[in-house]
Amino acid sequence: MRIGLVLPALLKIAAVLVPAAATGLVLLMAGAAVTHTRRREIPNSPSIWY
Repeated sequence: MRIGLVLPALLKIAAVLVPAAATGLVLLMAGAAVTHTRRREIPNSPSIWY
């Protein structure tokens, strides 16, 4: 998913949309974090703590 944010900016293809896509991704991830916190869900994989 990250390549979709970096590659258009590097190739100058629709580079105007890159900040909008990045902002949308940040909002999506923030919403997911809030949802998981409200549900009091814990991560299944201990590997994220390393």
